[in-house]
Amino acid sequence: MDRGVYYPVPSGSIAISVPTDEDLDFLAANLRTEDAREVAESPFNPHGLPARQIFEGVKDLPGTRVVKHKGVPFMIVGVLFQGGTAFPWMLGTPAMKSFHKSIFIESKKWLGQIKQHSPVVFNYFDIRNTTHIKWALRMGFRPTKVLLNNYYLGMIL
Repeated sequence: MDRGVYYPVPSGSIAISVPTDEDLDFLAANLRTEDAREVAESPFNPHGLPARQIFEGVKDLPGTRVVKHKGVPFMIVGVLFQGGTAFPWMLGTPAMKSFHKSIFIESKKWLGQIKQHSPVVFNYFDIRNTTHIKWALRMGFRPTKVLLNNYYLGMIL
């Protein structure tokens, strides 16, 4: 069930869809350097699985979507609901930079929808990934504590 959650889709020649194996292969091979490092070093990936294996684990979750420009995937987004908590996430290729303004605007709507379904919305952010930090702060996340060397917990209040 996707709980009627809106997904961040920039306007124009952009499409959103359930990920295919080809989408996941492309995204895993072309992630931004910071995103690939974050996947590899995440405390939630203790065995250092490659991004493609991580994507395989989330592709069938109801909240996982791929965003494409002219048929080429550039971003994967999702939200995992556990109990009363929602964990939104997104990773992308360098092409995300071309759509950063639209992604900020649409993400605000997406997170607003998520918050309607869950009283707590949070995720962990690698403090070296300045793009994610800027996005999280603009979206209203507030840092709460440092966790496992490079991560801090962001929480929408």
